Amino acid sequence: MSNLVTSSIISPTGEVVGNLTVDIVPYNDEDMEFEDVPENSDDLIGEQLKYRIFIKEASGLPDNFCRDCYVEYKPFLDDKEEVVRTKIVI
Repeated sequence: MSNLVTSSIISPTGEVVGNLTVDIVPYNDEDMEFEDVPENSDDLIGEQLKYRIFIKEASGLPDNFCRDCYVEYKPFLDDKEEVVRTKIVI
């Protein structure tokens, strides 16, 4: 089950400089992709949710933003306040 999401790419000065499309894929405890995700999110309360994020496309970026690119994100409602950072793509 794949979930394509498109988000704005924000420059260090806060300007929108392009778009990023990612695929968010949920996995179960056996490290297999979910076939069916529960329709009711209440069924997931207290359960561990694993996922992988695949970067599909970055578009609209000016040339000066096209070197040493990476993605940083913070999982929503993550108590650890931990920021995840991908490898740098040249």
